[in-house]
Amino acid sequence: MEKSGNTFGLPTGVWEPPAAVDPHVNDAPSGESSVYWIFAKDSPRNPTFEKRTTMLTLYFSYISPYSRKVRVVLTEKGLEFKPELTHFVDAPTKYPAVNPCRRVPVLVDGDRALFESNVILDYLLQTFPDAVGSVAPPPLSKRLVRPEHYWDDWQTLVAIETMLDSGLNLLQMRNNKITPAQSEYLRRELNRTGIILDWLEQRATPEGFIPGEFSILDLNFVISVQWAEFRGIFEWRGRPTLEKIVGRYQDRESLRTTVPESKYVH
Repeated sequence: MEKSGNTFGLPTGVWEPPAAVDPHVNDAPSGESSVYWIFAKDSPRNPTFEKRTTMLTLYFSYISPYSRKVRVVLTEKGLEFKPELTHFVDAPTKYPAVNPCRRVPVLVDGDRALFESNVILDYLLQTFPDAVGSVAPPPLSKRLVRPEHYWDDWQTLVAIETMLDSGLNLLQMRNNKITPAQSEYLRRELNRTGIILDWLEQRATPEGFIPGEFSILDLNFVISVQWAEFRGIFEWRGRPTLEKIVGRYQDRESLRTTVPESKYVH
């Protein structure tokens, strides 16, 4: 299909699933993509969104845990978007116009391009405060962190993100045949994940990090440990409170429907 440029000069068209996706390069990739339309299934129409003249565009990888965070919130809010499947190995030279960090996810809204997953989540929560796609209890949080617990919530969020970043470092080095047994740096990274998990266990409740709502902290944690378990990067189980949080949310529709399909992982 003939492709046309978007606001940032990147190619668009109709995406067809690749025959194979290398799981070793797509957890946090960037690169060329095509586009097709996607709609939040069985979600009520969002009046705020319908008044807009532009469609959100998400540059993502199906097996990136960072991308999955954004896909979960888009699903929770019932927001329509154009997904741009992005491959690191095919990264175009114009991609830095969207994200100079050359990673996914990136959310484009008109002439604004936002990168880094929690920045994007904050933008979606603030820009579409009344959009509701999921009615599953408890409701999605209306904010990234609570104003009355601003510093505590941010510390928890940063700890979870650091744990995931350490896991990604371990994966990338493992793909290059380097293990913690061979590297002091990787031993520190692996040890860091355990220290963070123990710290989170003390701060969490069985109902989540913020009882009464499906918080961004809960979302970040569940996706991070599900990814780590799937990749066999570090062990997180054996912490009863954290296990209850995962058990509470793992079957929530927005999480269940964003688990990477086997055809995208080889």
